[in-house]
Amino acid sequence: MKDLPNCPPPPRPHPPCWEKDFPTLKLKHLTRYHSGKFAVGIDPDGDIDWETTDAVDTSEMEHLLASVEHYELKVESWWDADVQFKAKRMICAALACALSGDADMADKVFGEARQHIELAALDQNRLCEIDALERKITWLWVWLVAAFAVIGAGMYWFGKIVERMQ
Repeated sequence: MKDLPNCPPPPRPHPPCWEKDFPTLKLKHLTRYHSGKFAVGIDPDGDIDWETTDAVDTSEMEHLLASVEHYELKVESWWDADVQFKAKRMICAALACALSGDADMADKVFGEARQHIELAALDQNRLCEIDALERKITWLWVWLVAAFAVIGAGMYWFGKIVERMQ
């Protein structure tokens, strides 16, 4: 391919909107950002991450922050990526509501997140059980085919022996 001499270099991507207020916060997915107060999102490792300024009083939110960490740990790494992402986004949304001062909405969203995580756990466990059952059925078929092959071969050779004896 020929070089085009008069092409401008590609544009540089703009830094994320929260980088000015929170330069150490590295997020893959931003859930909520309030300029000068807080940013909440999911980092590149898939963990919930947030940062606040002194303008946000988190002293009365210790119970919620502990619940956020507790329920984040309930989201298992072996779940489907979409299920993990949705559960963590819901937790982030509840945390963002709390950090913005809307405790009632934070409780409501966190309750929905908790319910979603519990249902997702049941669903993901059910999928694992189905997968294990499928493997057992497959092995059962393998054993049955092998058993019929052995029985068939035995009957064939038994027939040959009987023919020779006559």
